[in-house]
Amino acid sequence: DEVPVSKAAMKLFSSDPNLKNQCLGWGDDYEILAIISPKNSETFLNATKTLGLEVTRIGECLSSENGITYLNSSGEGVCLKGQNFHHF
Repeated sequence: DEVPVSKAAMKLFSSDPNLKNQCLGWGDDYEILAIISPKNSETFLNATKTLGLEVTRIGECLSSENGITYLNSSGEGVCLKGQNFHHF
């Protein structure tokens, strides 16, 4: 639930609760998602500040046998299995 979204997207999500999960799995990404190791996070954040880039920490990656799963605001795991975009 930490993924930044526009007011228009929030309005759409409120009209269709399943739409948020679908959007998280689509392949049309206009923002960059980066995975930074904890030991490099301070260096990364300092570099983004120096460059004037805005970044948002949305969570952490953990090992899982269930595929891509995120925790919603209630702490429940939501699996995106089969909903993510495959390039090949």
